[in-house]
Amino acid sequence: MAGQAKTVELRGKNSQILETIKNSRDAVSFCIKRKVSNRILYLLISTTAARKICMSPAIAHTLPKNSIAALRKTGIKVEIVIPKRGRRTKLNPKIKEMMRKGVGLKEISATEGVPLRSLYNYRKYVEKSGA
Repeated sequence: MAGQAKTVELRGKNSQILETIKNSRDAVSFCIKRKVSNRILYLLISTTAARKICMSPAIAHTLPKNSIAALRKTGIKVEIVIPKRGRRTKLNPKIKEMMRKGVGLKEISATEGVPLRSLYNYRKYVEKSGA
């Protein structure tokens, strides 16, 4: 079953969401990307093999609490996922290595042509994430 390997995203107009549900009956994991009605949730439960549904806190807030409780009662794992914001930080491996060796940020900035502020942000990211 190829549908079980990936998460199916429910986004777009109601007609698009209904079509997606119809085409992915064997999928186990769904991610709701916009506010949906109780009718769509009911169709999702009754016509698919859903075992896990993820959504953002904002979407969860728009749904009635009894709907989320009903999903959990039926054995579906409801996961509230906090979306990451902003751009992804890509670290240049050469700069990362220089930072590990203890080369000063001003020196790295001069040799590599990278703004000093970016290097401070890189360092903060590395310290925070342990990357």
